[in-house]
Amino acid sequence: MKRFIQTIQRESGLARGEAIVVSGVLSLLIIGWVGKSFSSDTATHNVEQADKVIELLDSIMRQPPTNQHIKPGQAAGVVSPQKNPPSNASKNVFKRVVVPLNINTASVSMLERLPGVGPATAQKIVETRMERPFASVDEITRVRGIGPAKLEKMRPYITAP
Repeated sequence: MKRFIQTIQRESGLARGEAIVVSGVLSLLIIGWVGKSFSSDTATHNVEQADKVIELLDSIMRQPPTNQHIKPGQAAGVVSPQKNPPSNASKNVFKRVVVPLNINTASVSMLERLPGVGPATAQKIVETRMERPFASVDEITRVRGIGPAKLEKMRPYITAP
C-alpha cells in the first residue's frame, strides 16, 4: 500500500495526504463496482420473501390443534363444520375458533385452503378483486367457476367488508 501511495504521489504530483485520499476513493469505487457486478437486483426477491414469510405465519396461525387429525384431502387450517357434534361437546372446554378469511386480502396460498378452491380458482379470485374488491361474500360468484353451490361450501370460512 505504501508503494502504491508513493507511486500516486510521484505520477500525479500530489502531497502524501492527497494521495491517501485518492487511493481511498479509488478503492471504494473498485469495491462498489465489483460488488454490484456480483449482486443481483434484490427488490423483487425481497417482496417474494416477505410474501413467503406472511404465508408461513398465516399457516402457523391456522394449524389445527395437535390432538385433531386432518382428514385426507382436507386443507390444514380449514375445519369442516360438524353435523353431529359429539355428546360430550358441552363438556369440551377448548373450542376451536375458525377466523374467516377475508377474500379481499388473502394470499393465493390461503385461498387454496378453502373448500373447492384450487390454484387456478385462487388466482382468479385475486385477479377479480384487483379489478374491483368484493363488497360482500356473495360477490365472489363474479369469479368464473364459483357458483351458488361452491359459495355455500365456502361461506363459513370467508368474509368480505
